Amino acid sequence: MVARPILIAYATRGGTTQRIAEAIAKVMREKGALVEVRPVEQIRDLSVYRAVVLGSGVRDEKWLPEAIHFVTDHRQSLATLPLIYFLVYSQLLQEFPQRIEEVLGHLSEVRRVVEPLEVAIFSRDQQSMPPEMLVNSKVTPQGDWSGWERLSTWAERVYQQFEKQPST
Repeated sequence: MVARPILIAYATRGGTTQRIAEAIAKVMREKGALVEVRPVEQIRDLSVYRAVVLGSGVRDEKWLPEAIHFVTDHRQSLATLPLIYFLVYSQLLQEFPQRIEEVLGHLSEVRRVVEPLEVAIFSRDQQSMPPEMLVNSKVTPQGDWSGWERLSTWAERVYQQFEKQPST
């Protein structure tokens, strides 16, 4: 039987979400996973994947339209797969920790369609590309401002979580 890959799909405007998706994939590949990284517009069939990590930048206080359409169009398939959402927010949340719940609200539209196993927030400064913060919303919404190292730790944990999921 051929191993099914993990899909890391993204919607981006400036490229940061793609770089984060590729960094997640790199970590998972180092752990032995078969991973595909693709923009949401290029994905037609989810039956070939065993899990999905889906990320988008935020504009107008919600995910980019193509990411929202992706979730809506693929809701039945996504509901049967282990699913993680992440969003990339353009401000440093460490300066605004009281806004974390507000930022998580930017996902309310897609979370009503398909609820993921968890949600992560990556926040970046306009001047620096590495993610400055990661929040796991299934745990207490607290930040960790250690950038790429924390992303790697998170990606390893997500991969392990996918490995524990029963095959579909």
